[in-house]
Amino acid sequence: QNCHQHKIKLDKFWQEKFSHIKIFARMDILLDEFYKLPEYMTYGFTGSAEFIMIVHFLVAAYNLRTPTKQYHWVYRLVVCCIVATGGGTTSCLLLGVKPPILATNHVLPLICICWYLINFSPYDIVFKFCSLPIIRFFMVSIDGVDRANSIMGGYKRGLPISSTAAFVSCAISGCGGAIWSDFLLGIPTQLQKPAYPLISAFWSSVFVSSGVLPLPLSHLVLQMYLSFVNGYRVLTGSPLVNPFPINFLSNTFHTVTRINAAPASTSTP
Repeated sequence: QNCHQHKIKLDKFWQEKFSHIKIFARMDILLDEFYKLPEYMTYGFTGSAEFIMIVHFLVAAYNLRTPTKQYHWVYRLVVCCIVATGGGTTSCLLLGVKPPILATNHVLPLICICWYLINFSPYDIVFKFCSLPIIRFFMVSIDGVDRANSIMGGYKRGLPISSTAAFVSCAISGCGGAIWSDFLLGIPTQLQKPAYPLISAFWSSVFVSSGVLPLPLSHLVLQMYLSFVNGYRVLTGSPLVNPFPINFLSNTFHTVTRINAAPASTSTP
């Protein structure tokens, strides 16, 4: 409803100010298409939603391979299933909604297949392929789009209940997997030692819940922003714990300084 009212105001604005310009004469049609852009990026192509989901499962299995190597394979698989869907599943259970891993027949098999390929493919070819820098960059960037979709899905699930439920569901959907991962692996959790997943999920929830933009535009901004942040962290090799925009400047400065100082430190006899 808020989105619809926002669009009506924009339509009226364009009609009053720019209706005499031909290209803006039917701005309502352009706005309709623009508002559909986030969903088109996810569902506009045949199999695109499944592709994004598979990449997310591969990234989850890849990230868990080393930390879980000392455990039995059954436990490793269970951890991967929980972490890959932890945010959305926790959010759904809190709201009394069927979690995606149980509501469909393809999510759980896809997680198991992705986990198997990362850990037991012949000659370890899938893991080595995913370790290539350019492939790693594209995978984590696509995973950022999936994370934005999960955050927006959590917000929409909680919105009919209350604004508080929407905010909490939104935040949990964005970082639930990371919290479960830390808990299951016996390391300090995100709640005890906040890192990138928790902090970025919090700021994303604040942004979406503030209502500064209609939901479709908030969705689009999140998709682009989280995809950019994920790729940036891989390219620079920096954890970028707090992804608030201003931190890009200081983080980039320190990264460039470290790179430039490296040859000088190794050139001494």
